[in-house]
Amino acid sequence: MLDVTAVQNPYRMGYLGVNVLKAMVDGDQAEVTSVVGANGFKDTGLGLVVPHDSKSVTSEFLVQFSDFKKDLDAKGLTTS
Repeated sequence: MLDVTAVQNPYRMGYLGVNVLKAMVDGDQAEVTSVVGANGFKDTGLGLVVPHDSKSVTSEFLVQFSDFKKDLDAKGLTTS
């Protein structure tokens, strides 16, 4: 049995989105490019959340649920 869920990073998406929108309103193309890169795309990351130190899943994106929950709590966010 495999217990894992893939999660995006909506906090980072929102944070970067606001930075880009402000730079666009200010007409600061250099700042827009510094946030999203020359190609206009920004990887906001992902995580593979596992309930414990799983030996069946290996990935550079692996996050234990306890660490994921701490990150949410630090930002004042809740999980469903």
